[in-house]
Amino acid sequence: MIKPKTFAALVRAGGPDRFVREAAKQAARAEQQQWLAVLERKPVPDDAAMAALHANYIRNLRRQLALGGPFTVVQEQTRERVGRKRALGDWGETKAADLLKRAGFRDVRDMNAESFNHPFGDIFAERDGAGYLIGVKTQNKYQASGLINPTYNVRKRGADVQALAQQYNATLAWVAISAVESHSRSRASWVDVIMRRERPDAIMQTNFTAAQLRDPRIAEANAILQTCVHYGFCTNTCPTYVLTRDEKESPRGRIDLIRAMLEKGGPPEPDTVRHLDNCLSCLSCMTTCAVKVDYVHLIDRAREHIEGNFRRPAAERLVRALLARVLPRPRVFGAALALGRLARPLRKLLPHQWQTMLDMIPGRVAPDVLAPQVFRAEGAVRKRVALLAGCAQQALNGEINAATIRLLRRHGCEVVLAPGSGCCGSLNLHMGREEEARAFGRQNIRAWETVREGGLDALVINASGCGTTVKDYGHLFAREPGMARLAANIAALARDVSEFLWMIGLCKPSADVPAYRVAYHDPCSMQHVQKVIEQPRALLRAAGFQVVDVPERHFCCGSAGTYNLLQPDMAKALGERKAAHIRSTDPDIVATGNIGCMTQLGHYLGRPIVHTVELLDWATGGPKPRALKGVTLREPAAAAPAEVEAAASTGIW
Repeated sequence: MIKPKTFAALVRAGGPDRFVREAAKQAARAEQQQWLAVLERKPVPDDAAMAALHANYIRNLRRQLALGGPFTVVQEQTRERVGRKRALGDWGETKAADLLKRAGFRDVRDMNAESFNHPFGDIFAERDGAGYLIGVKTQNKYQASGLINPTYNVRKRGADVQALAQQYNATLAWVAISAVESHSRSRASWVDVIMRRERPDAIMQTNFTAAQLRDPRIAEANAILQTCVHYGFCTNTCPTYVLTRDEKESPRGRIDLIRAMLEKGGPPEPDTVRHLDNCLSCLSCMTTCAVKVDYVHLIDRAREHIEGNFRRPAAERLVRALLARVLPRPRVFGAALALGRLARPLRKLLPHQWQTMLDMIPGRVAPDVLAPQVFRAEGAVRKRVALLAGCAQQALNGEINAATIRLLRRHGCEVVLAPGSGCCGSLNLHMGREEEARAFGRQNIRAWETVREGGLDALVINASGCGTTVKDYGHLFAREPGMARLAANIAALARDVSEFLWMIGLCKPSADVPAYRVAYHDPCSMQHVQKVIEQPRALLRAAGFQVVDVPERHFCCGSAGTYNLLQPDMAKALGERKAAHIRSTDPDIVATGNIGCMTQLGHYLGRPIVHTVELLDWATGGPKPRALKGVTLREPAAAAPAEVEAAASTGIW
């Protein structure tokens, strides 16, 4: 708990009155302008009430910006309500909920209800030039807020501030500083100094025993849990929460479920398993999280616990076991696809989940399982790279690897398919089968280490889900002696194919390929984890295509590895939603960087969808993508300069 002396130190250092206010005002205004731009691009909801709320929120944002930003508006509202001459002594003894009510605020839960909250307007607002109204975390609730009045409470009522902090199970002074640090793009030096003094290790309270914390997996989960401050920004970009409005279907709610499950130990409750199974691991929450909670490793740890401690129904165990054994092996998966097509006449006799798996089999597949070999560069050798050929991708669409190899060779790269390399382990890892994933990872690391001895500039990966896992090998093997260093070396070499091509530069495109209108779909693993966002767009533009962004691009399409097979209903809703947004851009072609997204969206789009490398290969002298053969594409119109510029700059990331 922060002591009164620390509050006094804040005041002596200048405190919020002098330093926080201006930085927060500027950051709040910038954030508000950004949110306004996002909302203006969103389609108007069909529901009349939601449409009215949407319009009202945009109107309010514009009004606040016109008045100088959210801080100015809140300050003037406060002065109007309570008067500037009111004695400050009343604030220290009044509960935070009453203060919220007096200021005309709803609670944080209500403000998040329709995904229209503005970060600073909800949790951090100036009050009458003397105090700051902020949202703080409680053990079981998210709506509590507290007032910090640094001058009054430090010098006269320090005990009251501590009592309020104890009541809401949080350290209010640290939250106030953290809010400014998290949301301002540049960190003021005085914040660093104060944070080093008596900064608490955590806001979220955990209750693991000493014996539990001796397990390094629990210790890691505990450290991640303690970083969550329950601001709630993550709820607005979580697909399952937006569709259900169920707190347990949000990252914030799932974090509480994971904490309770791991603290209790043993078999988890079925309801907990259901809500955690519904998580897509799209990691949109990590993009919007104010304090950057490491949710990806927390949900993986939770899934491993479920896999080892929860006995699923026999039918679920069978499906999961088959997926874990079949999908990582391209030849076996290819045979399963053939059997699935033969079984389609019996579809109605099968359980719902098996029907969904049959429905997900593409109408046409182009399998091509590549043998270990070396593809020589065309002309002088500029780079030597290894290529991860993938597992499911080889069984579904071998033309992606063929286009990748042609493209790399054309750019002076020698391409090596290492003997012994195979599945990255991603599918098994996200089903809680970490040991199986590590076995695949060890095999790959050893294979690529052999190749690396002859010199290797990059490990190129053309399936974004695989790239995310390989780039995380350093974490996956961090506690394994003898593998940690090798894994970190391989992870450092991993590059998405668009990331690598952007680094070396795209060769001059052919004049024979028309400037078609291409809607680019961001795979979640690329935009939220790898942060490879602009590179594929820049390459497509350099190749001569008109690139347009998809509304609500941060939303998952519902593929998410095996998610569309294990959670078919939610996956379908997300697939249809994403497809509708893509169609709204009126594209000639849809491009993306992940075979899973291509397969998922192919069921709902009604438009040709190809991998980014297929278009780049075509534009630089390769064959026309198979998905475009026999498709009549309209004559492209010249793109307006403003439209191209907007495509390059849209988005909230």
